[in-house]
Amino acid sequence: AFPVLCERLGQRLEEALVIAAAALCYVFSRCLERAVGFWLSDLDHAPPEEGTLALQGFVEKVTVLSQACSTDACAVHPAVAEKFNDYAAKLAEQGRAE
Repeated sequence: AFPVLCERLGQRLEEALVIAAAALCYVFSRCLERAVGFWLSDLDHAPPEEGTLALQGFVEKVTVLSQACSTDACAVHPAVAEKFNDYAAKLAEQGRAE
């Protein structure tokens, strides 16, 4: 019952354009697809100087939530795989990919 109520609250908050709170409700409801949509939008609107840190934050959030939901994050949204590839490329550039 709790996840369903959280998702409904998220929908109402989204309609009221309270996006950060809506995204949090979607996390609690384990609605990965909706939460990832918000996070992608945040990532796309991040200032250039915060690009790498924003990308790392996105990867961390998606990874944790997808593991909690036992879901393949890349199957949830087509842009997730692209962002994960971007992150892997940045790690490789820094010599941190093994």
